[in-house]
Amino acid sequence: MSNSLKRRLSLLLVDQGAVPVGINFIANGLISWLLNRSATEIPLWGGSSVGVDLLATSLLLPFLICTLVSPQIIKQMKTGKIQPLPRGQLPIFSWYRRPVWQRGLVLSILGLIFAALPVLWVLTIGQVGAIPAMSFVAFKAVWAMLLAAFVSPVVGWWGLANASEKMYQREEATQQKQKLRV
Repeated sequence: MSNSLKRRLSLLLVDQGAVPVGINFIANGLISWLLNRSATEIPLWGGSSVGVDLLATSLLLPFLICTLVSPQIIKQMKTGKIQPLPRGQLPIFSWYRRPVWQRGLVLSILGLIFAALPVLWVLTIGQVGAIPAMSFVAFKAVWAMLLAAFVSPVVGWWGLANASEKMYQREEATQQKQKLRV
């Protein structure tokens, strides 16, 4: 296995896998604890509730991951820390070409549909009125960790593909300029 392939795998499995999972477990658990430490129960619906928290997190977390990670991948490629994908490995679908905010928005909507709404549906159908505060803190930490585990590798792959294509475009533009000089 080549060093560039090892580095790309490390980017997707460690940098965009294990690291975001750990960060989101700790950060969301801590934030949830800070917001709810004085409460005994968290209602399913209301101003400060399980529903509002999960809906907000499902929308914000994917968007933030996308807007924070994508520029970092471009920076790592420019500095040579990671090599571009070979042209033949660029994704068939062109979502990676979209602006970062659009990729983040799509992932946020998918997070809402596939992560928050099913959980809230089950809790509502199960007639859960409230959840003990510390149980919710633990649940929220694990739930955000799982959301990050699904979103971060996609963001990493799209970011890597986007940065690779931009690098190829810059190289082609440079070659064109050199041909015009001759």
